Amino acid sequence: YDISGLSRPEDQAIKEILEPQGIQSIYTLPLFKNGELIGFVGFDSVKQKHKYAQKEKALLTIFGEMYVNFSERVKISEELKRTAEQAKSASVAKSEFLANMSHEIRTPMNAVLGFSEILKGSLEDEKLLNYVDGIHVAGKNLLSLINDILDLSKIEAGHMTISTEEIRVKDILQEMMDLFNMKAREKGIDLICDQDEKLSAFITIDEVRVKQVLLNLIGNAMKFTSEGMVKLVAEVLVDTGSKIDIAFRVKDTGIGIPEDQQGKIFESFTQQDGQSTRKYGGTGLGLAISKKLATMMGGEITLESQVGEGSEFSLILKNVPYRKADKASDDIGVKVKKEEEYHFAPARILIAEDIYSNIEVLLGHLKDYNFEFFISENGRDALEKAKVYRPDIILMDMQMPIMSGYEVTKHLKENPDTKDMTIVAVTASVMKDDEMRIKKLCNGYLRKPFIKSDLLFELSRHLKHEIVTKHEVTSPKDLINAEYEIAESIKSEVKEVYLDKWESLNELKIGTDIQEFASELLDFAEQKNAEGLRKYAQKLYDYADEFDIDKMEVLFEKFYDLIAGSEEKEEVN
Repeated sequence: YDISGLSRPEDQAIKEILEPQGIQSIYTLPLFKNGELIGFVGFDSVKQKHKYAQKEKALLTIFGEMYVNFSERVKISEELKRTAEQAKSASVAKSEFLANMSHEIRTPMNAVLGFSEILKGSLEDEKLLNYVDGIHVAGKNLLSLINDILDLSKIEAGHMTISTEEIRVKDILQEMMDLFNMKAREKGIDLICDQDEKLSAFITIDEVRVKQVLLNLIGNAMKFTSEGMVKLVAEVLVDTGSKIDIAFRVKDTGIGIPEDQQGKIFESFTQQDGQSTRKYGGTGLGLAISKKLATMMGGEITLESQVGEGSEFSLILKNVPYRKADKASDDIGVKVKKEEEYHFAPARILIAEDIYSNIEVLLGHLKDYNFEFFISENGRDALEKAKVYRPDIILMDMQMPIMSGYEVTKHLKENPDTKDMTIVAVTASVMKDDEMRIKKLCNGYLRKPFIKSDLLFELSRHLKHEIVTKHEVTSPKDLINAEYEIAESIKSEVKEVYLDKWESLNELKIGTDIQEFASELLDFAEQKNAEGLRKYAQKLYDYADEFDIDKMEVLFEKFYDLIAGSEEKEEVN
């Protein structure tokens, strides 16, 4: 505009604004963002009239565009900052929620699992023991659900770590079979295990995390298979001499997974479309956690499945260090059962706990020991009784009314008269920050829910005691007696029919396979009217059926000694 040229009535308002400022010429450019007018930018001249050149107009246009872009970037930056702050707040809220939820669940679970363990040690009625076992199993299942949620949270927060150790593949497979044998029997499906011959070796892996993945994979296979079989296979994919690529495959004949759902089931809190959560249950976290754990271990989980035919999940671990097993260490002919008993010297224990059921669990586990107990149900009372009674150890709940366990411990540690007092935190918290804080403050740490052996071990770290170790050693001849003697006339036939199968089963000693072997042997013994063999087969079947693994393995290993002829026995001896 040339201000002197603004003579139209509609320009009067503009003129009244510009003239008092001494502006003689002005060039303005409207600014638009997403089609919306957000303001103006311009040049003005106050000393003289000025006719703006095309270059000046172009420069102003560029500046206007830059300004619009810059303002947009500032706005986006502010939005990102707000989003980050909201995400941080959400993360903090999530952590607090998980911590509170975990604590609130673990506290009553301590009573459920604790009382059921105490009852299992005092009941003799078989029916009542079965009821208690049911309570104990249900409690552990509930605990596993909350652990799934916490594990996922730890992985996402980067707090999950991998810790490797040398173990035998055979031991992992055996444990999986032992855990799921009963479930397979209840569902009427076959549980099968197959191990690559090359895996008679020690491998270096994170045993806990590998078992966690296999528990999820086998548990899912059992859940979605109503007939047929579930099979666990361990095989070597690549062998470089010092390292191997190993695959743990879980195959089933279950409902299968549609192709368009196979990626989705690995997402958190997600289950297959159309799957009845009421029928199958679960949080939808098992596979998500398993996949993340596999990645953390440098491996992967693969899936092959067809609807109505079944699925095969594979945990593949790469570059796993291994060494070949020494025959003497891999095949142990003598089973040693070790049982440790703690004999504690007399001691005074202060139990600082506000929930009565938790007090009862502690007293129930420790009633047979030479301890004197003092009870406090709030922090202030715990502080006073600690000063008066001078206990040898305090079992301190960290969340108590009036004064928290943290405050009580801090007071005691700052007081010269009580600073050397032993304090073991007994807490339902599983958050890493809480754990680190507790371990810096207290002398020991016991997480709820705990079992009796955990409690005794923690006490043994701080109280005077002796350990009485009992060994029950079962040598090959211990089970060879007149009750199981087999007539010489049928020994050669028994060897011919059953020795090869016994040798193949003796490598892994899977309970279901041994039970089947015993059943066949029982039929054979009855046909031959061989009483000693029949008793042996019946006892072996009973041990397998009752999941008495130690006795089953020992008795199964003695089969060769029973069927060996006198000449072969002399050679063996």
